[in-house]
Amino acid sequence: MFSLATLTLLPCALTLPDSFSAGRTAVITGAGAGLGKAAALTCAQRGMRVCLVDIDEAKLAEATIAVSAAAAEGEASVMSACLDVSDRDRVFGLADDVYERFGEVGLLMSNAGAGTGTPSALKDVDKWKRSIDVNFFSALHVLQAFVPRMLEQGTTATVVATGSKQGITCPPGNLAYNVAKSGLKILVEGLQHELRSSADNADGRVRAHLFVPGFVNTNLAVNYFKELKGDDFDEADVPWSEEQPAKGGWMPQQTIDYLLDAIADEKFYIICPDNDVSEEMDRKRIAWAAGDVIARDVPLSRWHPDWKAAFAAYMESGAPADGLAIASADVVDAASTSKFCLNVKLCIKPERRDEFLTCIRNNQAGTLSSEPLAIDYKWGEAADAPNTFHFYERYKGKAGFEEHQQTPHFAAWEEFASSDPFTAPPVVEFYEEM
Repeated sequence: MFSLATLTLLPCALTLPDSFSAGRTAVITGAGAGLGKAAALTCAQRGMRVCLVDIDEAKLAEATIAVSAAAAEGEASVMSACLDVSDRDRVFGLADDVYERFGEVGLLMSNAGAGTGTPSALKDVDKWKRSIDVNFFSALHVLQAFVPRMLEQGTTATVVATGSKQGITCPPGNLAYNVAKSGLKILVEGLQHELRSSADNADGRVRAHLFVPGFVNTNLAVNYFKELKGDDFDEADVPWSEEQPAKGGWMPQQTIDYLLDAIADEKFYIICPDNDVSEEMDRKRIAWAAGDVIARDVPLSRWHPDWKAAFAAYMESGAPADGLAIASADVVDAASTSKFCLNVKLCIKPERRDEFLTCIRNNQAGTLSSEPLAIDYKWGEAADAPNTFHFYERYKGKAGFEEHQQTPHFAAWEEFASSDPFTAPPVVEFYEEM
């Protein structure tokens, strides 16, 4: 119910490449909100000229006004284009327009994407096509339209493509999205190999980077639920956004700052932590996924009932990231037998009681029905203190609780808890069972 998050940032006093210098041009897709907008504002503040691209006309207009206000030369150094980047002809037309207006591109950021898709390999072909169009082919079109021209410029240039951790560790739930983002990862890896091998780029002046955000408070959830629910969409149902941030997520600007530090450090794989997931946790999860291939021969073993305890033990252990750390489901570190517990006391405003009861019952039901590492979730009301509630939760190790924090029912609880429903500060005690 509550976060144990720590924040990790890259310490960096390095210098960005000349592609970010004042007077250079940044082209950013998905720039109407979130990460794209934050990147566009940052580039404008650095004195760059900026082209913002987005499919949402209203958000694009708002972002263009904000970026123009931040730009040294105002509207003269900013252009925008409202288009669907999965439309190849429109993207190539965009490249013509940018080069006619600004003459060159220093930064290309392919950031457009959508979280919708489908969990099944066996149905929903239209959803498959849309997810791959938006999350893979849009990036391919952008790269093919701009990068050859960037090579011809003879100047330093930077290419950034926004991927996803789901394209690396591939958690069940949205298979189409995972496939698209896995493809994007391979595409950008191949692009960087091609760039470093090209005689036209022997000095390495054009470089590509794979940008993999963590949990970021953007409008991705809003867009997801809009597409999912259609006319039944209600923004009040959205668990987080930039305007109503979840505690576990970074803000867009924080994530862009991390990106720029990593580019200055010449990193190709830029895998961002967040307030819940540290850099080391990401490394261990990625290493485990590699171990599925080279050690266990079990696809997606993190989510296999025979392997969950072993994965939890590996994550809790102090051992470094190692895909070969646990190659047998029978080899489970002693940490897997530890039980991570919390006791909570909540004092609820009488007028919020019914809302609270609905939220907490959903949280309890979701925890016990869908979280294999959850052992107990009990709660009740104090006999002598109406609207005072006590909770006891028990998980298979700290990893079990951290997995709980990634669930939709936990996100709904976080949203409720942030809406001032308490008459006194919550009392939370964490401990390991002895």
